[in-house]
Amino acid sequence: MTVLTIDEIKAKVAPIAEKYKISKIWLFGSYARGEADENSDIDLAYELDENILEFYLLFDEFKKNLEISLQIPVSIMSLDNIEKSRLPRIKEVKQNFGKESIVLV
Repeated sequence: MTVLTIDEIKAKVAPIAEKYKISKIWLFGSYARGEADENSDIDLAYELDENILEFYLLFDEFKKNLEISLQIPVSIMSLDNIEKSRLPRIKEVKQNFGKESIVLV
């Protein structure tokens, strides 16, 4: 797999976020830290302003469209889940999110 630049990711994510009415998307993880390699997935977090139920009904379609456009597996979670989770893995994400995340949309 190819390693994309942040600008390439932003250009591919923005129209999909607009289609699904997502107010904000952040990039985090290895891509945001500049440590991505050919085996890295793309870690995204999102925030919704409205249509929450409608979005969750379309979540799988949204994720599939991101992966088709990016041609890289995507791991995506809501900002709310990051902030409220007690799972050890998500707590680690939460600790690093503020310093490593990059706003894409």
